[in-house]
Amino acid sequence: MKAADELRARIAELPRGSLTVKRVNGHKYHYHRIMENGKGREIYVPEAEASALSEGIEERWKLEKELRQLNRKNSRRSESDGFLCMVLTGKALK
Repeated sequence: MKAADELRARIAELPRGSLTVKRVNGHKYHYHRIMENGKGREIYVPEAEASALSEGIEERWKLEKELRQLNRKNSRRSESDGFLCMVLTGKALK
């Protein structure tokens, strides 16, 4: 699971949440939306920093998707490597 650990480490370095744009009186304002302690929070982001934040969030989403696929692949493999079990019921128990 070395690949999964590497993905988790890279994901932890990237920003979480999403970036939204609001228009107020014809001006665009960028906000970083995140969840903290079960509550939504919006943090103003200057225009100059918005594109870098957006790229980081998109990269995180891509890596999270890759990690989910890797976990699904590994869980399927462990199910197929299961064990064989015989169950006796009724008269066969005697």
